[in-house]
Amino acid sequence: MMKYEAMVFLTVHKWAEALYVTTLDDWFRVVNQLEKFAMTGAFKMRGRFRSHRERSDWHYSGTFFWFRHAHVFSRSWRDVPQFYCGVEAWPGTLFPAEETGCLFLDGIRDLPYLDRFWRGRGALALKTWLAARQRVPVPDDLSHPLLPALESGPRLELAAGEFDWLLSQLLAADARQILTIGALQGGIECWLARAYHERGAALELTVIESNPLPELPATLAEATNRFGAKIKLIAGSSHSGAVREQLEPPFDFVLSDADHRYVGARADLELARAVNARYLALHDILDSHWHVQCRCCVSRLWHQLKDTVQTCQYGSGNWGGIGIATLK
Repeated sequence: MMKYEAMVFLTVHKWAEALYVTTLDDWFRVVNQLEKFAMTGAFKMRGRFRSHRERSDWHYSGTFFWFRHAHVFSRSWRDVPQFYCGVEAWPGTLFPAEETGCLFLDGIRDLPYLDRFWRGRGALALKTWLAARQRVPVPDDLSHPLLPALESGPRLELAAGEFDWLLSQLLAADARQILTIGALQGGIECWLARAYHERGAALELTVIESNPLPELPATLAEATNRFGAKIKLIAGSSHSGAVREQLEPPFDFVLSDADHRYVGARADLELARAVNARYLALHDILDSHWHVQCRCCVSRLWHQLKDTVQTCQYGSGNWGGIGIATLK
């Protein structure tokens, strides 16, 4: 963007925002395109351009594109043109236009970072695209979760069966010191305290929550008073040095269900190792349409862990999934 800032600052922003929106905010459209084509992207331009040294007769303006690995890596994918705009030219060196799709505005010839483009067809086309955009619906058991044994209590952000499975794994491992990352309203913490109390088992919970809901302190206090669990709440990010200084390791189990970015899940793995945890449990490990729409990348870390340490997992469906990795 810095290349054009002095000349077309506002319209370059429009172009960049449209690239993000049209390639990331309608996952169903992306899936449908990739079922038919090797690649797909936004602003598919036709014609040979001198800036691309006429290497191809089409390209995605802005280099926002998706592709199928099986198709791309069966071609000469390493041969990226070695000049400015080479990445834009690269898809056209692999596939003819007919083997590729388009998510937004196919066949354009006007440069989409110029004002006349947006005054012409650009603004109206984006408005039409937004009106037709499809969103992945919230899974039913996420919007209306069932509670363990149909009893009353705080909401659980878990799919059906996940809590019972997690509890069985914790009890089998004789986990007594547990660190949870991402408590929201304290559902998991309260139900764990109840379950341990019913089995006559001692429980020490340390809870990290970066944005505590108003009801969280009261829920944790009730869990302490009713079920005898020792609970410590730390407000802040698990990535924060100040928060980590308040931890009192070792922990038997770390449950991560807060920052679902890859970098966030990876940081929680490093934290679990730093506090000498025996196990790390990750929630939302499934690859699903809902997770993609929510920018959840926990599955990426989970697949890496499965290749390196002993793991077990539970869950199937369109969201959720819990995986437990043995760290020591």
